Amino acid sequence: MLAPLDGDLTVEVASKADLTCTRTYSDIDDRERFEGMGETVTIPAGGVAVVEIDEAYRVVADAADPRVVVLHVTVEGYSFPNK
Repeated sequence: MLAPLDGDLTVEVASKADLTCTRTYSDIDDRERFEGMGETVTIPAGGVAVVEIDEAYRVVADAADPRVVVLHVTVEGYSFPNK
């Protein structure tokens, strides 16, 4: 989830299947890396964009980039045994 707080945010979004994987998923840092181009999307200030698990995104750099909340949700199984 991406939520710009004080200005518009431009990102590229693409299906992972349409990109070239340059680093496979790592449990250590919960990341994977891709190369390629995606669709350019502008998220308005106060808006929210949800990036699906089978999609990748990258922020299009700009000197006036706003502050952004980035939330990553990871599901590690089917239940929470300690709850």
